[in-house]
Amino acid sequence: IPITAFTLQNECGVTPEKYPGCLFSPADQAAFVQEVRRAFDSAGLTTRIFCLDHNFDMTLSWIYGFWSDPAAYAACDGTAYPNYNGSSAYAQAMHEAAPDKAIWMTEHSEWGVEGVNNIIGYLRNWCSTYNAWVTMIDTQNGPQCGAFYCNPTLVIKDAASDSGYWYTPEYYLLAQFSKFIPAGAVRVES
Repeated sequence: IPITAFTLQNECGVTPEKYPGCLFSPADQAAFVQEVRRAFDSAGLTTRIFCLDHNFDMTLSWIYGFWSDPAAYAACDGTAYPNYNGSSAYAQAMHEAAPDKAIWMTEHSEWGVEGVNNIIGYLRNWCSTYNAWVTMIDTQNGPQCGAFYCNPTLVIKDAASDSGYWYTPEYYLLAQFSKFIPAGAVRVES
């Protein structure tokens, strides 16, 4: 299975009680990414490696504690963010610190017009992706073993039927991005 990219640790600033986690400081990830890159190169893997994968409000510590390490800079392909604290405007500072590195919005649930406005904010601040957190659940909020109750998702499956499902309004709102922004598109300042 070809894997395009992965992050070194999901939400590296927390150690949750209900699911696996690992605290990773910027300096720890700077050392770790070099080992992962060596292993990938040795195995002939071209999978991209992303650091941080945590909130926007952690940006400055990562600029100074990760991207300032030249070896980590060379080994890493970009920064990943979920959006639970901070503003997407922090991604602008990340872009300025590492202008040749990708920035991906890897996890969040955006709802309604305010959510669409947030997604536009991600794109305006150098994020080249938006990934909705949890694409489909059933009417029993499953299957999942996580610590958090899932909000209504893009698709909801009827738990009592193998074939029953429906799309939420957010499915159609996200379609405005996925249908009309082709891969490789470049945003013009707006």
